[in-house]
Amino acid sequence: MDLGSVVARATAVVSNPKREFWEQQLRRPVEADFFDAFYIPFAGMCGVLVSLPYIAYGIVPAIMMGLLSGGIVWGMPYVMNWAADSVATGMGGVGYGAQTRHVWALLQVPLGLGLALGAISERFSHFQVFTLAGLGYSIYLSTLFTPEMYKVEAEKRVGFLVITGAIWLFVLSIGRAFLMEVTQAMWLSSLQSGGL
Repeated sequence: MDLGSVVARATAVVSNPKREFWEQQLRRPVEADFFDAFYIPFAGMCGVLVSLPYIAYGIVPAIMMGLLSGGIVWGMPYVMNWAADSVATGMGGVGYGAQTRHVWALLQVPLGLGLALGAISERFSHFQVFTLAGLGYSIYLSTLFTPEMYKVEAEKRVGFLVITGAIWLFVLSIGRAFLMEVTQAMWLSSLQSGGL
């Protein structure tokens, strides 16, 4: 794994809120090893960053937190790709399936970084500013090109964005709630036993 290239690509994604950049991603042929070379390492990196603040409360809770957080980031592109295909075709658009999964993966980069920064700075807060900021930025980036990508009719594009954004927020909320529920009991157990 080339960690430098993963960081460089993630930085490029976050620092390019421009339609031209995202249209270029759509036109560029998808690398066969995109997920293995970039996205899986990125999700793993986010999981590690999330787990670090929790080591003080036990190794097992920290590992669980990292695995679940990395799993949320890793699974989001698949969920959003399926959801956008379904919504687009229901609105007279076109579903692209696996062709666009890499674009949805790139759109999760701000969200993954937000989860990591939120865990580091606000680990006991249910209202994490960095996580919500990352999600908001990801959704903003998606407005630059996704309606056109799915060929949704002009008068239905706002609805398409609202529905896909709501699905995104709902899935993230469910994931975070599950994450907190699973780990809370482990933290309490760890604190009572003096650490694992």
